[in-house]
Order: sequence, then C-alpha cells, then structure tokens
Amino acid sequence: MTLANFKILPDDALLSQSYRDELRNWVMIPSTRKFPLAADTRYEISPEALKDVYAFSKEKLQSYPKQKEYLLTYWLNYAATAIPTLETSQLLLADYKSAFPQSPYSEYISKLIRTKETLQPGAIIPEVTLLNKDSVSVALSQLKGKPVCIVFSFSIGQHEPGLKAMEEKYKDKATFVYISVTPDLPLHMWKKYAVDRPGTKHLWASDENIELLKEKYAIDIRYPFLVADANGKIINRWIAQEFPNNKSLDAALQKAGE
Repeated sequence: MTLANFKILPDDALLSQSYRDELRNWVMIPSTRKFPLAADTRYEISPEALKDVYAFSKEKLQSYPKQKEYLLTYWLNYAATAIPTLETSQLLLADYKSAFPQSPYSEYISKLIRTKETLQPGAIIPEVTLLNKDSVSVALSQLKGKPVCIVFSFSIGQHEPGLKAMEEKYKDKATFVYISVTPDLPLHMWKKYAVDRPGTKHLWASDENIELLKEKYAIDIRYPFLVADANGKIINRWIAQEFPNNKSLDAALQKAGE
C-alpha cells in the first residue's frame, strides 16, 4: 500500500498498523502543503496544519466512525503533547468533547492541559522529592539559589555528552540537574553511572515518582529540558533537543541569569 493508490478501507482495517500509518500520512498531505514547516521548527506538524488536518479528518471520515474517532484522538493527543502552547489543544479538545461526549480520553487530555497551565513562565517549579546518588532525599525546591536546568533523562546518560559544553559555559552560574526517569531502573544500578561533576546533580526517580513527574511536569521525551531562575520560577518548560547547539536552552539560561 502506498499513498499514490491509498483508499479508505472499512473500519476493521484499523487493526493493521501499516494501514493506520498510511491513513495518517494520507490525511496530512493537503494540510502540510498548505502550511509547510519553517526550516527552524521543532514540530513535525505546525499548530496551523494540525487544526487543518483535524478538520480534514473529521470531514473525510464521516462514513467511517471508528477511523474518525481514531484520527481525531490521535491529532488531539499530538496537540496536547507535541505543541507547547495551549491554544491548539484547548480548541481541539472542545470539539472532541462535543463529537465524543462519552470518550474517557477527554479527561486524560483535560488533565494534561491543566498540568501545562501550571508550567507557564513565572510559575514556581512543582515540588517533588527524589533521591541522590547517596540515597539522600532531595526536594526540587532545594535547588533554589542559582538558575537551574532540569534534564529529564529517559535512558542512562542521555543528554549528558551533548550538554558538557553548556555545563562549561555556565559553570558557577547555573546548576544542571539530571533526573533519571527510566522505568524499572533499580537505584543500585543507576548509582554506578550517576557521577556528579561541578555544577551538576543527579537524581533518581522511582517508578512511583516517575508517574508523579508525569502529573506535575508533563514529562515528554520531545521536551526534556526545563530552565528556572534562582528563585525557582520557570523560564521555559518546553525546550526541545536541538543539534548541534541548543540555542533555545542557551537563551533560557541567559534569561534565567538576568
């Protein structure tokens, strides 16, 4: 099956992963042509294209209710997780609730949006207590005093090689806190790799605390960085990975130090 000869099949075709992938790609074509991405964007789909593809999916799949619900749920989730701003997800959620009033997914997205509302610039970083490499409890509120860059690491050592130059640039000016959010990673195993350096701290989250970080920080592998000022106020929660240099992270750290 290719996009050149794609045809909408009966709803049972949703059982096929390849069909779901092709269905999404097919409905995206008109919207991404109308709203092409800028060269420096970090989104796969822009907010404008996302609203357009949501409406297009709703229109084209009126006769295929399961596929329509699948796609609208997919685009709503994308808006809530991949787009840092709130306007797109709030707009799509209002329509989604109207279209699927019984869907349990609405509450999940509503909760995620409420969390994102608490993570806007100027808000105090949410309190969570984790363990350091000496098994001592550390509350995130204890990180005040210097600007801080919180790094959510989804695998051992993730991001650290790429941030060494940034650590050196902001040595004595900011603290880099690497929080392990790798599920099922035992504390004793993590300790072998958690080596603090000047200006850095390593913290470990249990599976229970990973769930708490999801609730309070909306952790997502696409946006692993948060920068706060010396008073614990958020400068930017939604900083993505950028290569080879992370200009957004650098700008947030500069602003945190002002």
